[in-house]
Amino acid sequence: MIQYRSPEWNSPEDVAHHAREILEARPRFLSALIIWSEGADLRRQAFVTMVQLPDGTSVQLEVAGYQVCLRDTGGRYWYFRNVPLDVW
Repeated sequence: MIQYRSPEWNSPEDVAHHAREILEARPRFLSALIIWSEGADLRRQAFVTMVQLPDGTSVQLEVAGYQVCLRDTGGRYWYFRNVPLDVW
């Protein structure tokens, strides 16, 4: 379920494809806080969606460009950047 998407996403399928790519990326670390200085711009390359996991639980995925926030099933927030230096 998509809660928000910026205008350049053409369809829910575009968002779903990009969300899959992000979830398949292997971040080198997850942080409970944003530990980088650049701010996120929600006007471009951004979306907020719920993703159902194989065990039936759902997580919220927030993406703003290369910045990613995942809210897990316990309500905790995890942040990472989807850039070559920060993913395997």
